[in-house]
Amino acid sequence: MEGSGRGKKIIIGNDLPAGISFQQGLILVKDGDTTRAFEGKCTHLGCRIKKFEGNELVCSCHGSRFDISGKAVKGPAIKPLKELIINEDLLSGQLIIHRQ
Repeated sequence: MEGSGRGKKIIIGNDLPAGISFQQGLILVKDGDTTRAFEGKCTHLGCRIKKFEGNELVCSCHGSRFDISGKAVKGPAIKPLKELIINEDLLSGQLIIHRQ
């Protein structure tokens, strides 16, 4: 429930490079003016995803692969990565990512 205090806000600077970034346990995908954020854990068993290879995010534990939209493209994971809500602070330009 919003406002319950259970969620966590993560602030990302406004200098995010284009492409894929791994920051604070998140996977950030910046393509032009669009930025998406995903939870950096594989949906198979929760291993951290910290590798981008051949246009795919790769889980080093069991080899699951995800495309840049978060969709599982190679198992054992079958669920997509969890996408997180992003807001931009209009004054600072920083990104505020909401993690539950």
